[in-house]
Amino acid sequence: MVSLSDLVENVTSGNSVAGKLVITFDDGYRDNFQYAAPILKSQNLPATFFITSGFIGNNNTAWWDQGAKPAPSWMEWEEVLLLRKAGFSIGSHTMHHANLGTTTALEAWREIVDSKKTLEHQLNMPVDLFAYPYGGKTNFNEEARELVKRAGYSCCLSCHGGIVAPNSDPFSLNRVAISEWQNRPEQLIMDVVREAATLSSKQQSR
Repeated sequence: MVSLSDLVENVTSGNSVAGKLVITFDDGYRDNFQYAAPILKSQNLPATFFITSGFIGNNNTAWWDQGAKPAPSWMEWEEVLLLRKAGFSIGSHTMHHANLGTTTALEAWREIVDSKKTLEHQLNMPVDLFAYPYGGKTNFNEEARELVKRAGYSCCLSCHGGIVAPNSDPFSLNRVAISEWQNRPEQLIMDVVREAATLSSKQQSR
């Protein structure tokens, strides 16, 4: 298990990433702070929490959580800061969970840059990790990727499957999502192995 920053450094240097696993959480839900963080800390496991800056400290319910009972809540800034003080990494997930595959360049720039500025102000430290909202192939484009680079981030993560290879572009890093059907660790392992086999097959066919 390694931190995301360590993984990015290995990828950027062309070093092997075989056997390395990174844990990430998106959005900024309070249960990440209440339940996930203490378990991770007890096992000495690094993790990155990607924060949707505009959600922190408010009572708004995201559209995808409408109807959930009880409605999940967002962290307060004090809790985000406590995560950082506990040794976890904090990354940006835009200001308002924007779909960067459909926004204008100006809107995307504001979402990408304002989130970085807000996090850096609240945490009083640089923030250079980024994951785009929704994580699908249609939720991002090359124009947005260039904006992420220009804003000063060191990486950009998706969430539509796939694994990271030694020659991966740090601004096109894949993630395997934790799905509802994965009720045992072995099922997640099967997904990762399947993704690795797909990557190996593609490389051999080149």
